[in-house]
Amino acid sequence: MKVFDFTSSMETLSLEECHGLLARESTGRVAFADDEFPMILPVNYAYVDGLVAFRTGAGTKLSKIPMHPVAFEVDGDEGSYVWSVLVRGHAREVTTALGARYEELRRTRIPIVASGDKGHWIAIEIADITGRSFASPS
Repeated sequence: MKVFDFTSSMETLSLEECHGLLARESTGRVAFADDEFPMILPVNYAYVDGLVAFRTGAGTKLSKIPMHPVAFEVDGDEGSYVWSVLVRGHAREVTTALGARYEELRRTRIPIVASGDKGHWIAIEIADITGRSFASPS
């Protein structure tokens, strides 16, 4: 098992690096308020035109996320270092939203892993994005 020293080896990722890592990956976690407790759920997503988007069916994500602040996190392991990108913003359902931006988004292929209807599109309008990397000890 790798052990990382998160206090001495942390580096802040540039905004360009954060955007590049978001565009490269396809699985992340969305965090939101579910009544009195926070909830974090994995989602397959796409990063298109500055939006983080995922598809969902009827249920908790559809009923609790749109029109609320959320956090979205994606991370990776590159062998000699690990990284994490955190997005904060507001989510909205864009299943029928008008405009070229949303039409392009809905043409994007997002892998569907969980069974069931995933006919609703949720997009996160990014308010803040940060990233960090941590080197493996020598």
